[in-house]
Amino acid sequence: MGKRKTRILFADDEPAIRMTLPAILQQEGFEVSVAATGPDVITGDQIKGATRHGQERYRQGYTAQRIAIEARLLHSVISRVLHKHLLSIDMSTCISDIMLMGEGLHEEFEESIRAFEEQ
Repeated sequence: MGKRKTRILFADDEPAIRMTLPAILQQEGFEVSVAATGPDVITGDQIKGATRHGQERYRQGYTAQRIAIEARLLHSVISRVLHKHLLSIDMSTCISDIMLMGEGLHEEFEESIRAFEEQ
């Protein structure tokens, strides 16, 4: 069985960016879902996925600290991908979107920890 791809939700209100940056992330091996606006970012499915993530990590014997390290590593990988493709990305239009993506990751991380602690 192959290694599961890391899933990322990418949100941007600029159509051109929604067409370019997710393609770069997919080339780097990520499974990318695309949303146009902030309200689309954290949906019930993402919350359910984060809940399942926390519950699964509990069953796997993780600690809350290890989940935090996992989240930090994901953030680091995303940063490296952006850095690697810096010349092909118009950062002036991406900065707010990168911040929005970070906020979405934090919300999912918080839900994952909540679900973990409820076990």
